[in-house]
Amino acid sequence: MTKIWTALGITILIFTLAFTELNLTKDTSDVLVEIIEKTEISAKNNSNETESLCGDIKGLWDKRKFELELFLPHNEMDQIDISIENLKRYCEIGNFEKVYIECGILKNYINSMVDSEGINFHNLF
Repeated sequence: MTKIWTALGITILIFTLAFTELNLTKDTSDVLVEIIEKTEISAKNNSNETESLCGDIKGLWDKRKFELELFLPHNEMDQIDISIENLKRYCEIGNFEKVYIECGILKNYINSMVDSEGINFHNLF
């Protein structure tokens, strides 16, 4: 009987961790994509607000990155890191066209991260 309770406890722990990871990933991606879309609009308009928004993206990513590293593949995290660094550099030199392009690339990486962690038929098998 204790083996059943142990197995049940481990199963509950696994599902709890899976849903925690899924919610953390989804929440982080939603906020990041929202800021990235604002940055795209700002870059398209050559606004001075663009650099501030790039800093917001970097700050949020740095804050949430440690938690996400526990669950997500590191190669995906590295791609996002590189893209954010590129975005920051383009903001610093004022190349708004490349900021706009890099925002699209970064959104694709983030959406890919969420899709790879989501619960769907493809990911189960």
